[in-house]
Amino acid sequence: MFVFFLVGFVNSQNIKFTGTVYDSNGAVVPGAKINATHEKGPKFTGSSNNEGEFVIPVVPGIYALDVSAPGFLSIKYDEYFVVNSTNGKMKMDFVLFGSKYHEPCGYSGADCLPTKLRIKSVKVEYSPKLKEIRDDFSPETRPEQ
Repeated sequence: MFVFFLVGFVNSQNIKFTGTVYDSNGAVVPGAKINATHEKGPKFTGSSNNEGEFVIPVVPGIYALDVSAPGFLSIKYDEYFVVNSTNGKMKMDFVLFGSKYHEPCGYSGADCLPTKLRIKSVKVEYSPKLKEIRDDFSPETRPEQ
């Protein structure tokens, strides 16, 4: 009975999703926007402070992450797994790359690249999918022996 109560309490607590946003030279990126969308729909957002650090309270689950800042390519992760960690937080740092290829160039101020070649974001994917791994190996989904 006590264990059931403890498990229910842990599942309902917020986990602090923390990290630092850097540029490709290792300098911090203040004002970056971090969007974390839970697999069941709720969206949690935050932004990096002057030291590039962010803290977003989230609940356990799998998230789609989108990290962006003016002048940088956005980075998208389809899956990031947040668990009930013993210290109450999960940490992930991000590196953003400058979008120098989208700046106007030449005398006319036109963009140097054709529209179809402009890169606005980069998507990071894992194989196999984290959802598949979680569902296949989670204690709740294993058959009883």
